[in-house]
Amino acid sequence: MRLQFKVGKPAWPEADTATFIFEDQVDLKKRPELESLADLIAPLLNSGQFKASYLAELPLKTEFGWLLLVGLGKINCLKPARIIEAAATAVKMALARKIRSLDLLQLPTEMKAWPNAIELAGLGGQIALYRQTKHKSKSESESDLKQLRFWGSSTSGTARLKRAEIIAEAICLTRRLGDQPSNYLYPETFAQKAAYLAKNQGLKVQVLNKKDLVREKFNLILAVGAGSIHPPRLVTIQYNGAVAKWPPLALVGKGITFDSGGISLKPAITLDGMKTDMAGAATILAVILAAAQLKLPLNIRAILPLAENLPSGSASRVGDVYTSRSGQTIEVTNTDAEGRLILAEALTWAGEMTPKAIIDVATLTGACAVALGDNCAGLFSNNKKLQANLLDAAEATGENLWPLPLLEEYEENLESHTADLVNAPRTQNGGAINAALFLQKFIPSRCAWAHLDIAGPGRAGKARPSTPVGTSGFAVRTLLYYLLNKA
Repeated sequence: MRLQFKVGKPAWPEADTATFIFEDQVDLKKRPELESLADLIAPLLNSGQFKASYLAELPLKTEFGWLLLVGLGKINCLKPARIIEAAATAVKMALARKIRSLDLLQLPTEMKAWPNAIELAGLGGQIALYRQTKHKSKSESESDLKQLRFWGSSTSGTARLKRAEIIAEAICLTRRLGDQPSNYLYPETFAQKAAYLAKNQGLKVQVLNKKDLVREKFNLILAVGAGSIHPPRLVTIQYNGAVAKWPPLALVGKGITFDSGGISLKPAITLDGMKTDMAGAATILAVILAAAQLKLPLNIRAILPLAENLPSGSASRVGDVYTSRSGQTIEVTNTDAEGRLILAEALTWAGEMTPKAIIDVATLTGACAVALGDNCAGLFSNNKKLQANLLDAAEATGENLWPLPLLEEYEENLESHTADLVNAPRTQNGGAINAALFLQKFIPSRCAWAHLDIAGPGRAGKARPSTPVGTSGFAVRTLLYYLLNKA
């Protein structure tokens, strides 16, 4: 679907049209962009036929075409996520009516509090089109909706919609990768896909295979992947958008292409979504590709540790001890705490690049999902400025991050009788914090670091207008806005 911006306001009726209505703003005189529609809409509001509650829908078939009304709820409840979902709702309504081109009227004055409102609406409209169709026996026809045209007064409308298209494609790439069945996407094929996409953008790629991982002493990655017939990989992608002397920003993503729990086997009921345990790696891949498309003046390194965690005669056992690349020894007390093992090696690798900062993204702990639910990620950081910048980026793009503490007194939970550390404390309490403290052991001193635990929002168990069931693409928006603000 093409996004287009035109300055001004359309003279109804020119095309099938959608617009947003606030629940507590029935006086359309305050909405000059609706002047030509007032006689049609006002009676619906005054009679209560359309209450304009959040995401309420009212499609009107007129002699001139469709008019699609979408409720935004109360004015003081407006936030970026609502803009995204409202635009997605309008697109879904258009799809249901096989509309080919849809005009979206100028956004309400109140939305100007969000200078990126047009971008958010364009983003919502684009990602609403995502569907899982690759493995259907009968291919579904392409979307009828070919154009979403925005009207408004912004001088940056066209540029913002172009950016929305790039961010939307990054989100959809994350979804496509995460929704791939694990018999199609495993470490080797994921690495091949990542290398192909990165090289097409002119980026430098390094892929370490099993032999390379042995040589470079990435023993924790090898241990996690030891039970699978698909050996692990470590992918590093370089984007150089700034002068060479500028230190890079390192982005690390957990890439477990299927997580059975290993010898510490998961209950069957929890296995259904485990093909998406590589959502962190998919997110980081999508972000660096988008950064290259946006030509950001930054140096970025994306590091994707990829492994499949399965039980077999060659799998790691509880009680095994491994020496990490950092030299620290790890006692495996739970093979289902494998994500932190591959991340430990990737974080060590990132630290050797002397980065300005390290950010990792991982579907890491069920404990974080229990604490924060399905629509909020945990944020751990050793740097207040980095944490604040990520929180600002999340707020601007409608994603929920919540800061959680790195409590030093919990570090005793990581102590081992036979090695330097255990990978999983024997206590069930504070699971997300304990995992983050483990990762922190592999961060260079004085290096700014943030860890996003997206175990809850990384996969959508319930569909929303902008997001179907499956991999959500969560954190792509936050990370790209963080990078845009740094550029």
